[in-house]
Amino acid sequence: MTNTSRYNPTDDIGVSYLELCVRKDLGWIARTTPNSDIGIDMTIEQVINGNGTAHYISVQLKTGLGNVHTDKDGNYVYYIKQVHYDYWLSSAIPVIFVLCDPNTGILYWQQIKLSKVSATPTGHKLVVSKKHLLNQESLPELNSIIAAYQSQFSLPEFFEEDKGDIEYWTELLDTCNQCIIDSTESLNEIHEKYEKTIHATQLKLKTTTNYKRLNNQFARSLTLILNVGRMKFVSNIPAISQTFIEALRCAEAVLLESALISPIVSSYIRDALSGIHSTLLSSIQTFSEGGVRYQQYSGHSNELDRAEAAFGMVIEDYAANLKLLDLYIVKILDKLQNNNI
Repeated sequence: MTNTSRYNPTDDIGVSYLELCVRKDLGWIARTTPNSDIGIDMTIEQVINGNGTAHYISVQLKTGLGNVHTDKDGNYVYYIKQVHYDYWLSSAIPVIFVLCDPNTGILYWQQIKLSKVSATPTGHKLVVSKKHLLNQESLPELNSIIAAYQSQFSLPEFFEEDKGDIEYWTELLDTCNQCIIDSTESLNEIHEKYEKTIHATQLKLKTTTNYKRLNNQFARSLTLILNVGRMKFVSNIPAISQTFIEALRCAEAVLLESALISPIVSSYIRDALSGIHSTLLSSIQTFSEGGVRYQQYSGHSNELDRAEAAFGMVIEDYAANLKLLDLYIVKILDKLQNNNI
C-alpha cells in the first residue's frame, strides 16, 4: 500500500516563524489571511507605544528555499507570476515578500514595488538580499514604508515660542487658505478639461463615420481625467480633515490666551480665520455641486460611469470635510465675539 502524505507542515512552520517575528521582534500585530491564494498570506499592523495605528503592510510569504533561485552574488531571486505582479503593484497597502528558511527560522525580505522588481523575458523577478533579514532591526525601514505610503500629513511640532510669532501664524494660516484655493482651482481645471473633451467630441461626431471608435476614445479620455483627479483629491482629504483642524486648535488656544500675546498677533489670527471662512464658503459650494454632477452617469461606457461615480463620491467627501472645517472656524469666531476678545 502506497503511503501518500496528505499534510506538509512546511507552510505552517513558515507562518509560525513569521508570526513570532512580527509579535516578538517587531512588536506589531499579525493577522493571517484565511485564503492566501490571492497572493497575500498575512497583514501586519504597525504598533507605536503599545497602540495599533491602523496602518498596515501586506505580506507574501514563501517557506523553503526551493521556492527561489540563487543569483551569482548569492542573493535569492523570486520569479513573479503576472497575476500576482498586477495585484501587488496595484495594492493600496504596501506589500513585502518574505522568504522563510524552515530549517533555521531565518526570514529574508524585500518590499515589492516597481523600483525593486525587474522585467524578465517571461515575466518579472524580485531579488532578495541574503543580508536583508526581517528582525527587530527592520523596524526603521518598515516604519519608513508606512510613512511613505500610508501615513497622513501632519503639522510640525508646535512650540511655546510660536504662540506670539507673527511670521509663524502668517505662514501657517496663509498656507491653509491657499491650499483650499488651490484645491478648488484643481477641481475647476478638471471640470474645464472634462467639458472641453465633451465639446471636442461632439464636433467630431458630426463628421465621423466611425461613431463607436470615437465614442470609445472619448470615454477613455474622460475616465483618465477623472481617475487622476480622484487620486489627487483622495490624498488631499487628510490634510483638510486633520492638519487644518490641528492648526485651528492651535489658533483657538492662542486666541483664548490673548493676554499672553500681542494685540497684533491676536488681530491677525482673527482676521485670517475670517478670510479662510470666506474662502471656504465659495469652495464648499463648488465641491458640493461637483459631487452631485459627477454622480450622474453619462452612460457612454461602464468604465466611465464608474469613474464618474467614484470621482463624485470623493468630491462629495471633500465638500463634507470643508464644511466641518468651516463649522469649526465659525465656532471659534463666535466664541471670541461672545468673550469680547
